[in-house]
Amino acid sequence: MRIAVVHRDRCHPVKCGTECIIYCPRVRTGDETVVIGEDQKVVISEELCVGCGICVKKCPFEALDIVNLPEQLDQPTHRYGQNGFVLYGLPIP
Repeated sequence: MRIAVVHRDRCHPVKCGTECIIYCPRVRTGDETVVIGEDQKVVISEELCVGCGICVKKCPFEALDIVNLPEQLDQPTHRYGQNGFVLYGLPIP
């Protein structure tokens, strides 16, 4: 399992030329792993991502983080939007 985090304040696909999309090996094979969303920011499909980290290294603005987890965690307690920060294991009031 992996979590893909896109820092929306740092992501500028118009300025960088979408290098994260160009160099992603899954996109090159035809999958839609990394796409441009409705708000003109990058959206990463966590189910299709293999966690290679190439998009993280190629992003000139350091707007992407891919976190590979060793095992499937329980259901997330809270998620800050799609490709946002995720909280696990918090008590629910």
